[in-house]
Amino acid sequence: MPLLQQSARCRTNLMTTKRLITFLLPVTLGLSISVNGQRTKVNLSDLFAFYKQEVKNLNLIEGDTLLDIGSGEGMVNAMYSVVQNNLHQVLMDTDPKTMNKKNVSNSYKAVFKSYKSKNTFSFDLIYNTEDSMPLNDKSFHKILCRRSFHEFKKPEAMLGEIHRILKDTGFVVVIEGVPRMPNDIDPTCKLEYLRADTIIKIFTKNRFQLVSYMEETMPFDNNRKLSVLTFKKDTANIN
Repeated sequence: MPLLQQSARCRTNLMTTKRLITFLLPVTLGLSISVNGQRTKVNLSDLFAFYKQEVKNLNLIEGDTLLDIGSGEGMVNAMYSVVQNNLHQVLMDTDPKTMNKKNVSNSYKAVFKSYKSKNTFSFDLIYNTEDSMPLNDKSFHKILCRRSFHEFKKPEAMLGEIHRILKDTGFVVVIEGVPRMPNDIDPTCKLEYLRADTIIKIFTKNRFQLVSYMEETMPFDNNRKLSVLTFKKDTANIN
């Protein structure tokens, strides 16, 4: 059963974050994918290894529920479910033309077929606005913003909502591209990448504490480095 009934919301650019990786055609040694609009071939084992490490970084275990804010068509979510059995993922976005049951189902179907995976999985779809989420207080233990935080039009309002729906013992993980130079632009949304210290400053200002920071490298995106930042609620401002 869906967690909440889907409802259309006003559109922002959050859906572009997962268009970085669009699976197009299974091939003998890998997948032909589109990265920032460019076709490239990626070895299936390399792709699996990358997302296996990311699932480890997210501390996702069998039976977990993950809320992914800015999920787009759900390709990355499908990879998570191939790596880890029995994940329930709540995909959240603002654009029903991009994130809808047909697109997400097709994403899962394509990825699972490529890996011949027999894992079980489930997902729900929820639409948010640029400053609100139709979710109950303290309802999630694990929340992800994967390459979407830099696109938030109202980051402080969204962090207020994330703080509200995050359980007191929960964690929120932010994954963002590391700028290679000053004013480095994300080619998909034409917005600047955020430095890790900038993200930490914004979260700290909005009642979060940094738990850990690491970097990962995407071998299929010109070795783009990603910041992986884990936050929890500031215990001095838990309410």
